[in-house]
Amino acid sequence: MAGIQLVDGGAPTRGRVAIQMGGKWGKVCAGQFGAEEAAVVCRELGFSGGVATTRFPVGAPPYLIGRVFCTGSEARLADCKWVTTSTCPPGKAAGVVCSREWDQRAVAAAGSPAPWPCVASACTY
Repeated sequence: MAGIQLVDGGAPTRGRVAIQMGGKWGKVCAGQFGAEEAAVVCRELGFSGGVATTRFPVGAPPYLIGRVFCTGSEARLADCKWVTTSTCPPGKAAGVVCSREWDQRAVAAAGSPAPWPCVASACTY
């Protein structure tokens, strides 16, 4: 993997995970994509953490990764085990909602819930 970015999320902290491999950009299928994988993606992009979701538009690029297996301690998604693919079930593009450390502290200090409702490592909004 040569690059990673979040697309179609409306903000730098959220979106569908797009990766660059062999000079092409493509999607990651959400099969096996959960809390550990989301944490790795968000940290790689400079955020303190995040949660996985499939709520972003699927978009046009092809799928490049079918399944990703991270422990959560990896520095980059490329350091995780992964399987290439060109297909994925409809609506199953992996996405993340990342957070900044100061966002988490401010929310905790205010005693407020997170700015988006997240349950069991999946976000809905």
